[in-house]
This record gives sequence, structure tokens and C-alpha cells, in this order.
Amino acid sequence: MTPFWAPEKFIPIIGMLLGNVMSTVAMASEQCLDHVSKHAPILETRLAYGASRLEAARPLAVESIRLALLPVITQLSVIGLINIPGVMVGLLLAGSPIRDAVIYQQVIMFMVVASSTFGSILAVGACLNVVIDQQQMLRIDKVHENRPLVTRHTLAKLGQKIRGLGETSCTGRYTKHKYEEVELR
Repeated sequence: MTPFWAPEKFIPIIGMLLGNVMSTVAMASEQCLDHVSKHAPILETRLAYGASRLEAARPLAVESIRLALLPVITQLSVIGLINIPGVMVGLLLAGSPIRDAVIYQQVIMFMVVASSTFGSILAVGACLNVVIDQQQMLRIDKVHENRPLVTRHTLAKLGQKIRGLGETSCTGRYTKHKYEEVELR
């Protein structure tokens, strides 16, 4: 019997798990930050009345985790009926018995749900740890609005640089330390 960490088994399974966990963690983090920014006055009131971080943010955390896990749970509920997943099809095409293919697929799906749940709990916990500090104060300044990475100003500067490149001759060459102009003959 080969160990479970044999590359031909380990790499595809970890790839499937990480692919599903990444989307769940991203959704959990986004939902958590969204809930914190929307419900900041409620959180501040709870913290002001002496609630701990966990007590104050528990309803927001539960809702964030629930919303993040909704797609995974929905996918789990239709597996095999509407959605015939890749592992099962691959095993069937390879000649494995149907029962083995179904068992493999169920185990993989339960692993996906478990890892997604664990990842979303960790993501929401880390998010709340950053937003509510050790002194039980809400740090809403750490939640930034979704600003675009590329603004009009950045695009204008990039356009100027590109136009500037077009004005220079395309017959230059790089030497070890500087750029020299070379004429075409």
C-alpha cells in the first residue's frame, strides 16, 4: 500500500481542496468586512457595554461563515444527481467499479466541505482579530473601502509614458550601462 502523500494522489487532492477553499475564504473575508463596516455602531455599542470581542462579533461571524459556505453546501446537496463530478467520471472511464467511484467522490466532497469550513472559520477569526484589537476597541480605520487599483490618473500617466515611447526611435539598443541610439542604414 502506497502512502497517502504519494504525489499521484496527494497533488490532485490538495489541488481540489485548495481550489475550493480559496473561493470560500475570499467570500468569508469579504462578508466579514462588509458586515463589520455595515454594523459598526452595533459592534461599538456591544463593546462599550463590556462585551468581549467574541461576544460582540459572534452574530456577524456566524452570518459571514454561513454565507461563505452556502455555495459549497449547495454543491454538496446536488452531487451525483445533477452534477457529476470529475473524480467520479475519471474513475469510471478508467474502469473502476461504480461503487468505488461514488465512495471516492463522496470522500472528496466531504473533505472539500470540511476544509472550506475550517478555512472560513480561520479567515473570519483573523478578520475579526484585526478589526477588533486587544483593548476591545473597534478599529474601523483598518477596513478600507474597495478602491480601484488603477485610477484615471494612473491610466493617464501610463498613456503619457506609452506615447513617449512611441516618439523615440525604435532603432536603439541596450549596452551594458546605457541606451544608445543607432541609425538605420
